[in-house]
Amino acid sequence: LEDLYETPDIVAGQVLKKTYAAVPVVNCSEHWIRNAQLHIPGDSNFSPFMLELPPLAPQTTIKIPFQISMHTPVSHKKIGEIHPLSLRIERDNETLFAMQLPFRIKDIKEPHKLTYLSECDGSVQYFVLTYPKNYNPEKQYALRVYLHGGGDIAAETMYIISPKEWAFILAPTNRRPGGWEWWDFARSNIFESMDYTIKTF
Repeated sequence: LEDLYETPDIVAGQVLKKTYAAVPVVNCSEHWIRNAQLHIPGDSNFSPFMLELPPLAPQTTIKIPFQISMHTPVSHKKIGEIHPLSLRIERDNETLFAMQLPFRIKDIKEPHKLTYLSECDGSVQYFVLTYPKNYNPEKQYALRVYLHGGGDIAAETMYIISPKEWAFILAPTNRRPGGWEWWDFARSNIFESMDYTIKTF
């Protein structure tokens, strides 16, 4: 299930502040798991974090959202690399699960993933954003929204769209494998990702 995690990308020279990630947690046993915690010890870039997990029923899977923050930006020398962040799930000082949560390091000129906590169901959703060409944080820009077609993925198709000098380009995800429809929760992803971008930038 390690490929079912959700993480934002890191833009070199910037810090992620109070954004979100999510990991699936599986209880394969025949017993309830109670009093477990999710631990992120932190590192030279990320702040430590701990979350009390809800009781996990036998033979169930849940996807746990949690907040992450950086205190120090990643060097531009690491663009193109993966920043691994240690994550453990513990109970009574016993490690039940451990992994390295991967964060891709991007140049500001590249499309990159951002995440937010959906107001619809509390899940962590992502969208892809391309900064304006020659971006100046002191200037105001338009927002252009790109809805990918069937069989496409927002994180991949944005690379075929050239940056614009006058606008951010945003590509939401519609939650469905293959990306076929844009209604129900998928429709809410459009407006939630737009709201996030407008408030942030």
